[in-house]
Amino acid sequence: MIECKPKGKAIVSLGLFAVICYAVSLLLFSVATKTTFIYVVIALVTVLGLIINLRMFMTYKVITVGKGKLFVKQPYLFRTKTYELTKLKLVNEEKIKTFNDEYKELLLEFDNGKLKLNKQEYTDYERFKSYIDKNKPGKKKSKGKGKKSLG
Repeated sequence: MIECKPKGKAIVSLGLFAVICYAVSLLLFSVATKTTFIYVVIALVTVLGLIINLRMFMTYKVITVGKGKLFVKQPYLFRTKTYELTKLKLVNEEKIKTFNDEYKELLLEFDNGKLKLNKQEYTDYERFKSYIDKNKPGKKKSKGKGKKSLG
């Protein structure tokens, strides 16, 4: 069984960014001269921190792979989805070169939904990718006669 879950570094960095947003809003709230600009900045920074926290909780998922099925558990939403590899329609890996590494994102499209996974945020990405490549359903050949090319 392969288990992909968010890396600790990704969770810590997002959590630290949210804490910094809250600290900045508290610091600005304690400023003696409050203008409309200060209130707008406080509101924007607080909303940014809330959005980061919501993103962390809503997108946290643990993906378990085995026996031809993918189990996606979202513990904060109390939801578990099951995808069967036989119903896999599309596998698309996008690669982007960065300064010292390569950003990889894998998109899996099933009959009953989509699943995105990237190398920087999830553990065991390479094992997951190789499992999908080995076990994805093959394309069926058409029964028509093939044409031979000349030359």
